[in-house]
Amino acid sequence: LRKQLKIQILAQKYITERTAEIAKTYDQKDIDAEYKKDTATYDFVTFRAYTFNTTELTKEDNETDDALKARQTKADAEVKKNANDFYNAVTNEATFTAKAKELNKDTANYNVDEDTKFSMLKSKVQSNFSEDAAKWLFDSSTKEGSKKLFSDEENGKYIVVLAVKKPHQEKTVTARHILFSTVDQSTNNELSEEEIAKKKTEAEDVLKKFNEGDKSEDSFAALANEYTEDTDTSNGGLYEHIYPGQMVTEFNDWCFNANRKPGDVEIVKTQFGYHIIYFVANDGTDYYDSTIRTSKANQDVEDETK
Repeated sequence: LRKQLKIQILAQKYITERTAEIAKTYDQKDIDAEYKKDTATYDFVTFRAYTFNTTELTKEDNETDDALKARQTKADAEVKKNANDFYNAVTNEATFTAKAKELNKDTANYNVDEDTKFSMLKSKVQSNFSEDAAKWLFDSSTKEGSKKLFSDEENGKYIVVLAVKKPHQEKTVTARHILFSTVDQSTNNELSEEEIAKKKTEAEDVLKKFNEGDKSEDSFAALANEYTEDTDTSNGGLYEHIYPGQMVTEFNDWCFNANRKPGDVEIVKTQFGYHIIYFVANDGTDYYDSTIRTSKANQDVEDETK
């Protein structure tokens, strides 16, 4: 089994290195031309968003259907009014954040930037908010500072959106990680406090093992292959060309810390568990550049190894 694992690691290392090697060979003009075919696929927009959701009420004791319907209509109207009041109060980013803080003054540890400010690809805006919001934010006529209220009454949702920065590019980073999951994979429920504490200890033990070695990226990748519980990556825990907002908040903030440097390693706790993260590099390239190059290189390497 150990021999098989070693062969797997060497094969993964070859593919990773070969992909990176080929990616550098493409002419910049070809990469730029591919980007210009559909800039909206690769650009980001920065915006504020606040969502108001209606709640489906349940029948109270001895309540008639008509009474429940009337109560539901009144509750839905109140949510719609709150959304309109928020929209009308917003004149700029400062008033947006002030209003959001006001509505969440009783929410413990409320972070207005974490909860309302986003930098996303068009596809992410569509999936996280709405297709209409994505179209509006990426429309060339939408100016920075513009606002709009999007209504989805069928799903009981109202979203106030403020455009902060027009479509633009973001730099990417590359990192590896080892996940010790604190979520039961079969039920998706959080583990018990005792089990979570055990996961933390496991993460600390593996980090200690890494620090007692040569502290190289290859050593980290080998440990990732042996210990990680992340089913989304088997290549030594590698995540290439990570863009802002791609990862869960704590992971994202660690990777994009202004002081982050290659070789940094630390345990970071997120909703998914304890991550030992190894920072590989600031890629120094725009998202579109690294994404298109990697996509083309992956295909070429796949063709080579068939």
